[in-house]
Amino acid sequence: MMDRIPVLIEYLFGSIFVLGLLFLLGGEMQEAWDRLRVMRRLAARKREHHDSHPWERWYQQALLSTFGDRIRPLHFSCFVAVLFLFAIMIGSKSMGLGRAIVFGGMFSALPFIALMIRFSSRRIRASFEGEILITEMLRQYRMSNYNIFETLERIVSGTAELRETKKLLYQLLVSIRTTGDVMAIRKAVTLFGFAIHTNWSRMLAHNIYIAAAKGTNVTLALEDILLQLREARAQVEERKRMNNEAVRMTYFMVPLLYLMTTLLTVKYLGVPTTDYLTNQFGTKEGLVLFLLILFLFFVNVGLLTIVMDRKFDY
Repeated sequence: MMDRIPVLIEYLFGSIFVLGLLFLLGGEMQEAWDRLRVMRRLAARKREHHDSHPWERWYQQALLSTFGDRIRPLHFSCFVAVLFLFAIMIGSKSMGLGRAIVFGGMFSALPFIALMIRFSSRRIRASFEGEILITEMLRQYRMSNYNIFETLERIVSGTAELRETKKLLYQLLVSIRTTGDVMAIRKAVTLFGFAIHTNWSRMLAHNIYIAAAKGTNVTLALEDILLQLREARAQVEERKRMNNEAVRMTYFMVPLLYLMTTLLTVKYLGVPTTDYLTNQFGTKEGLVLFLLILFLFFVNVGLLTIVMDRKFDY
């Protein structure tokens, strides 16, 4: 007990010293803390209204349109990073660290290419719903006495033909229903226009913003968009007939040719299946060639999706 007395005295003097500092500097410390809280609150508000970079906005919207709220950008990025490390671990055993890093980069780029193809395809399908969407919006807009919120609710609850744009309108409706901030409404409608990425979608998003934020009647503007979409329909049909053959060759001929060469190698050249799989995936040369085939196939599909399958627009 006697040995603990000096320790207790030290703790007592230390506590008195700390309490004295708090008594003397308590006001300044509280003021500094309040100032820090205000700065953090302003920084959070600034980030909320700050426009994101185009690539970041594309990444977020691509994941949101493809997977919904199930997969966040951080989750997808972690998955790609795991693929990159896994590919390096496998490739370093047969091709060295330098080539394994290149191999890992190509292998981990495949999910991004697949995401780009998926998102571009959904954008294209959504763009072809423009004429139906504008027609239905004009009808519901007049029936709801020019109330844009009620118009969006009616479209979301009905119109089975709008498979892609209905999901985007639902996200837009939830965003503008839960806020009265003009900047938040502008950000939500901008995201809707970017999700389809056409002239008519951006014009529609701007009209929805005007109707929701200012209560302006946008009937004439919607009718003008509909007229331009009907004029663009004939050009789209002609371009679609010209592009079907190239798309079929890429999607079906390339995988079929690979399978046919595999079958010919095993059946007519007498190579055992185990030896063929070992040479293809267990050696450096075979693995690199297979990766190049897979990578170039996805690149070709992505380029066809972007260049040939254009959106329905004017």
